[in-house]
Amino acid sequence: SRRRHTRSSLVSWARRCVQEIDMRLSRYTVDEQQRQATLFYEYRDEVVRYSMYLNDDDSSFGQKEVDNEVDKYTETCGDITIEVKVYQTESTGRLRYVAKFERYDVHYQLMGTMERAEFDKILKNLIFF
Repeated sequence: SRRRHTRSSLVSWARRCVQEIDMRLSRYTVDEQQRQATLFYEYRDEVVRYSMYLNDDDSSFGQKEVDNEVDKYTETCGDITIEVKVYQTESTGRLRYVAKFERYDVHYQLMGTMERAEFDKILKNLIFF
């Protein structure tokens, strides 16, 4: 069965997600009808977006990728293997990392523009609910 979380428990959980990383939760959105939550963190001079989506068979994040994919790799976090795609942004030429994975019937997406080592550190410190 899927667990239900109130907004306050989501924020509490979101703060614990990055307890070992110097990130600050700046804002979040919760769409109960779509069963989706997106957390926005400030990390150095960047914004890191972490989305969670309780997915039915016909649902998805539905995002259109407009930047050029330049690489991809896998990262092991606990007992799951996560595929990370690397995009070069057209506007700045910087690298944007996008990790998509599923855990406990919840779909996750972590996205940020930063160095790979920093992104991987954030990914390895996520806590799932």
